[in-house]
Amino acid sequence: MKITNGALTASLLGVTAMAFAQSQPRAVPGHIVISASDVAAARAYWTADRMAHAKPMPLPQVDPATASLNASPPAPDLPQVSVPGRLLQTH
Repeated sequence: MKITNGALTASLLGVTAMAFAQSQPRAVPGHIVISASDVAAARAYWTADRMAHAKPMPLPQVDPATASLNASPPAPDLPQVSVPGRLLQTH
């Protein structure tokens, strides 16, 4: 069986693309992906001297007048059922 250069190249590119895609973390809405290089860079940056002289970030202030407007609604008073392999459901 004779394989053409084009078919061989296309096959190798396809296998390479699949391997690369599997090695990349999947993006999940609402989640942040932190790579090992990000962690290493942060550890290298935050030396003991920098940590000792760091200024704490102020906590956000909440206006009591609008706090209830931003609150989540209360959860329903229903039993929750968990099934392995499925999302949490309320009945």
